[in-house]
Amino acid sequence: MTNRVTTRSLRHRILAERGLESRKVGKQMRIVPAGEDAHKTDKMRLIERELGVPIEQLIEEGTIYEVAKRLGVHPTTIYHWRVRFGMI
Repeated sequence: MTNRVTTRSLRHRILAERGLESRKVGKQMRIVPAGEDAHKTDKMRLIERELGVPIEQLIEEGTIYEVAKRLGVHPTTIYHWRVRFGMI
């Protein structure tokens, strides 16, 4: 019996060779670096890189409005991020 190559297995192998993986984030499938936290959006990763601090730490310090102003995002975004990480 020979190994059958499917589109899914081929895609998985190519991503793995490149240090990537496909994960479902919300309703979308995204390609992210292997080992990355799937709960983080591109905006979260960008803020982490710019400030050098984990986003979880940044969004729990202060009120929703203070954090939103400090990070330059809408307060509703901070609320959704806190829900995503189980802080609310």
